[in-house]
Amino acid sequence: MAGPYDLLIEAVPSVGFLEITLIFEPDALGDPLPYAPRAAVSAQRGGERLGPESAVRTGPNEYAAVFAPESAGEWEIHVAIDSRLGSASLAVSVTIPAQRAAIPWTAVVAGLGLLVPILWLVFAPRKARTRAARGANEPTGARFPPMRE
Repeated sequence: MAGPYDLLIEAVPSVGFLEITLIFEPDALGDPLPYAPRAAVSAQRGGERLGPESAVRTGPNEYAAVFAPESAGEWEIHVAIDSRLGSASLAVSVTIPAQRAAIPWTAVVAGLGLLVPILWLVFAPRKARTRAARGANEPTGARFPPMRE
């Protein structure tokens, strides 16, 4: 609750992308808002400050602002709302997790694509040498006794 507003704040945090969604709750569930709020959102961590950005309407009662934070850690989100109901502001904390090392799948697939033909080239001649040692004219496969008439 912020001033006269019943409000839910959702955050999708990651390094390089931070989406803050403001969901205004109307008096009756499912009803549109009886007012048109204007919301400004900013984010701050230490000396790094992002915004303020005007929240853009993304749904009947939803407004969102997107930022691109360059560092992980605890960020302070400031929201200022204004409408015919009055003004309100609030601050919430959001933790942006550090990025995990991603597996370079493209490199893994490319490496396998190179490794498989090399292994085939190395081991295929050995098969041919083994066959030659058994006798070049000797048939391979199942051997059947001669047929009698």
